[in-house]
Amino acid sequence: MVKSNPANIFNVIAGSGKTLNSAIVNNNSMFMKLSITELEDAGLCTPIGGTVHAKYTVYHPHLASSSLHLNNNSYTVNRDILDPPFLTLTGNTNPFVDGNANNNLQLNNPPNDMIKCTYSLKLYARARLHNGDNAWSDSGPVEQLFFYNV
Repeated sequence: MVKSNPANIFNVIAGSGKTLNSAIVNNNSMFMKLSITELEDAGLCTPIGGTVHAKYTVYHPHLASSSLHLNNNSYTVNRDILDPPFLTLTGNTNPFVDGNANNNLQLNNPPNDMIKCTYSLKLYARARLHNGDNAWSDSGPVEQLFFYNV
């Protein structure tokens, strides 16, 4: 009788291009912070005018993208705020790019492109995470409201 030892049996997995050769487990929460510079000095309920600046920070060890969106109540202003090279990082796969920050991002450019109204500025972010079935990584929005008085 010949005994077989199952510990010595090796099977090669076919190289379909979908074979996972490593996995990262990460339970870190996304860190996001947003404020309006002019409201920090004047107070959150103070109407502001002139040039308006946003301050934001977003961090995650596996950050895939981040974005800012500005709109007013009537949606006559309804746009994404671009901050090259910081926003957006859509499709970021570089492990060394894990955060975005700006302490002085101008929201109205030129300054007369905003009307007297209440505005909402929203910060969104996405991490390169997966729950086993699909991408599960959206965070936000972190929202800052302000009243713009021309």
